[in-house]
Amino acid sequence: MEFEAASTAVTSRTTGVFASLLSGDFGRLAEQVGELLLMGVDPGFGGQAFIEAVAPKIGAARRLITAHHSRAKINIDGGVKPDNARRLADAGADYLVVGSALFGDAGISACAGRLRAALMGG
Repeated sequence: MEFEAASTAVTSRTTGVFASLLSGDFGRLAEQVGELLLMGVDPGFGGQAFIEAVAPKIGAARRLITAHHSRAKINIDGGVKPDNARRLADAGADYLVVGSALFGDAGISACAGRLRAALMGG
């Protein structure tokens, strides 16, 4: 089996792993890391609000990836909604994982349209 790229996940409240990445460990791994998943909520159940302490980690991760000329992608999973999607993308997220927001009162189609409009600047 050929190794393509590693992925790493950081939970919303993780400090040690993220600090370790920022302190230099990422430099050694920059070529092998293909994906950095930042959890926007505490894992375990849907419908949680985005934990705002994660937002600065997105920018820090983007700067780290850029500084090391890595091609790693940043995924945000949890708490993504039309009202914060643009901000998360602007902070440096490549992919936004949307779950519970799609199944709210407005329905999947309406929510998807609002997400699209938010991300396209409309």
